[in-house]
Amino acid sequence: MKLNTRIRIQYQKVTKEKGALASSKEWIDIGNNLASDLPKYKYCSWTNSHGSDYLISDSKMAKNKPKIIVKYDPRITSTCRVIDFKNEIYQIVGEPDNIKNSNQFMEIRLERVSDG
Repeated sequence: MKLNTRIRIQYQKVTKEKGALASSKEWIDIGNNLASDLPKYKYCSWTNSHGSDYLISDSKMAKNKPKIIVKYDPRITSTCRVIDFKNEIYQIVGEPDNIKNSNQFMEIRLERVSDG
């Protein structure tokens, strides 16, 4: 399996200052502590949906819902997001699958986040 597509996987950090009414949210690359840190890249095998998967993915309007395979990382959950090499943002659909429960690779299904 070739992991040759560069991506970033981010988690959302929510902070609330003492006495503040609202909390602030920021996305941080897994492996970093601050959003201002240099990007942390991971490599994956990226497969776009095609054929019947592509047509069935949404009955009203077909959408591309790619699947990626990355090295196992327990910090990656359904609350994370993925940024591809074109800086397009994808949300994780469902929980990542620990392939064969071997703690070696994870399969993750994605859906592109609309700009609107």
